[in-house]
Amino acid sequence: FLESVNAGSGEIRIKSTSGTAITLGTLAGAGLDISLTDLGNLSAASTTFETIGTDDITISGITTTATANTGLVSLVSGNTIRFTGNSAFTNGLSGAAQEEIIVDSAVSLDSNGSGMTLIADDKLTILANADLLGNGGNITLTGKGLSNAGSGVEVQPADGGSADLAQATTTTIATNGTGTITITGTGGLLTNTSNSGVVIGRERDDAVLTDGDANSILISTASGKITLNG
Repeated sequence: FLESVNAGSGEIRIKSTSGTAITLGTLAGAGLDISLTDLGNLSAASTTFETIGTDDITISGITTTATANTGLVSLVSGNTIRFTGNSAFTNGLSGAAQEEIIVDSAVSLDSNGSGMTLIADDKLTILANADLLGNGGNITLTGKGLSNAGSGVEVQPADGGSADLAQATTTTIATNGTGTITITGTGGLLTNTSNSGVVIGRERDDAVLTDGDANSILISTASGKITLNG
């Protein structure tokens, strides 16, 4: 965006045409690229990025500086949402995908005290060593299992793990203050022995588990509730 766009207390909605994926942040893709500079030029109560059909949204390197005035950042994908690099959102994050949502290994997502809501119509996967941080905001994770076999939500263990459950050595879902964590999963629509709703660890048909798995996942709040449904 060459010029600033200011919607005041309204919403900015950016929707790609069919056949055009969206990349946000420091990535360079073949579709609609939204850079940190572009984000910094947007001012609204909320900002939504939407794809249709089989087009993905990919996110990496989002900063609190770039999202200082965007309001809540909402991602709506006709296919998959994938977080490939560390990202922080000043006013919270919402993601809804008609297929999968994937947080890549060792990627950190921070909603900066606001809410973080990720809803996948099929499966939500948090890969090893990833960190989802609410910093006082509520974290809501949902996988509906509407398309394929397998679990609705899978939180994979870190590669090692340590007895002190440090963030650096775990796959972490954490918030503080009165922030809550709610994880809801429904097993896949297709019949399969691994159709658990929520898997904290690895799917049952995965490779051999590694030593330290018992200390490899941290799900933590200060005084808020932790709720697992599935």
